[in-house]
Amino acid sequence: MFYWKGQQVDGFQHVIYIRSSDDAILIGASGKKGIALHISQDLLQGYSEESDVFQSPALQSSPFFTIQNIELYSII
Repeated sequence: MFYWKGQQVDGFQHVIYIRSSDDAILIGASGKKGIALHISQDLLQGYSEESDVFQSPALQSSPFFTIQNIELYSII
């Protein structure tokens, strides 16, 4: 995991833009509000909150959801 060393988000020095582990993919975490997107390791369950990192709202009204389709891209 690498920490962002640039601009702070609401006074928080360490902001996670993208992080992956054996358990999940995490996008947009830290700040005061929450996680923009959390995807489980089996790519079937998701979680989303309002995020300071991307200044984005939650993806839907309920924070937990089941993923029905997912598209992955690679840029070469």
